[in-house]
Amino acid sequence: MTLTFPDWYVGGIPTVDKVTANLLQPYLSQVGPVAPTAWWQLPQAYGGQLPLVWCFRKPGALDITTLRDHAIVYVGVIAATPDDDWYLYEYCRQMLIACRDGVTVTMPPDLWHPDPWSVFVDHVEELEGPEQVEEMNPMLRLTPGMFHLSLRAPDSVPDYRVLLGIR
Repeated sequence: MTLTFPDWYVGGIPTVDKVTANLLQPYLSQVGPVAPTAWWQLPQAYGGQLPLVWCFRKPGALDITTLRDHAIVYVGVIAATPDDDWYLYEYCRQMLIACRDGVTVTMPPDLWHPDPWSVFVDHVEELEGPEQVEEMNPMLRLTPGMFHLSLRAPDSVPDYRVLLGIR
């Protein structure tokens, strides 16, 4: 099913988990021998797709005065060995922290953008450092951490109060 919206609605702030995955993917493509993929939804049968990086949103809040989404993002790494897990997590961590003063992220086409488009992440910080969590197989570990990302609403997002006649 494809949702449809009124013509006047042109979208809002993108989901931060997809933004985080798109931010990391160019750096992950430089890792070998098998380049990890950043996922915003963990695949059902991910065991054959290791290593992987999993990004998903935790609670956050929209600052209505600045139209910034202050989101908490969980970034988890699963690799074939605990050492690979740690090395890959630390690589992702350093790439995210390098963006702490702002970065433009290229996003793929979506419902409101027929072509690739950009979103500005104006702040990144680590809130909770990594830990290695054993799964059923002790050689496979999930190494998660949490980051705060602040996203600006794209310039194309209007003041909906005006469009709705509220202001």
